[in-house]
Amino acid sequence: MCKLNLYIDSTHIDPLNFGNPGDLLYGWYMSPLYGANGLDGACFKTSDQWEGLDTGIIGFLVTGYCECEFFGDTECQNSLFSAFNRQDLSLKNNGPHDRLTRSVRCKSTDHIDQFVSGSIYLSGGTTEIPNPGKGDITWGIEFQTKITRDQLYVDCIPLPKTFVIKYLSINGVTCEFFKEKHCQDRRFRAGHGGKYENKYGNLKRTVTSSGLNYVNSIKCYPPYGIMWKPRDDL
Repeated sequence: MCKLNLYIDSTHIDPLNFGNPGDLLYGWYMSPLYGANGLDGACFKTSDQWEGLDTGIIGFLVTGYCECEFFGDTECQNSLFSAFNRQDLSLKNNGPHDRLTRSVRCKSTDHIDQFVSGSIYLSGGTTEIPNPGKGDITWGIEFQTKITRDQLYVDCIPLPKTFVIKYLSINGVTCEFFKEKHCQDRRFRAGHGGKYENKYGNLKRTVTSSGLNYVNSIKCYPPYGIMWKPRDDL
């Protein structure tokens, strides 16, 4: 999956707020590897997509397993910069490329070759009861593991017993969490190139096996999405 957002200012249209207070931007969204521009590596002119995009791009967002290159001409020849899982809502403050983009080319990639390692840390409780009550869970349990490149896409990591997550921290990797052993019945996906964390509520009060935090196995992939927060495990 690949997502590209392009932003222009709001001088001639109704503004939408896409950032900090005062950042009035109009967003144009696409999946550049699907639909009309579905060819991997196809060049598309910004002028063909929306009025104002050809001379007014002041920000962008690229997220997913793709890298997009931005060009100063309409034929994808004069390269300005490339972006992979990155956002910049104010090009004028962060370089010389404000309002210069005339065409864009995106290609599928997960940059697995640049992956070194990631890590997962869980705290919560474990149980062997399919539908545990308050007294059926042993709390104060921790689980942590390092993720290496050769595990990505391949390894299904089993958890000790059924793990009821109370706190989750993922660094430098994206992982899917499953209700069943052998990575079946996916509960949720989380993580990116930086640190992702989540806290779940007062689980000692009520727990059901239908909860997203009730997991038995994990599978990991190269980082997907923008690194909103730096890693703290290095």
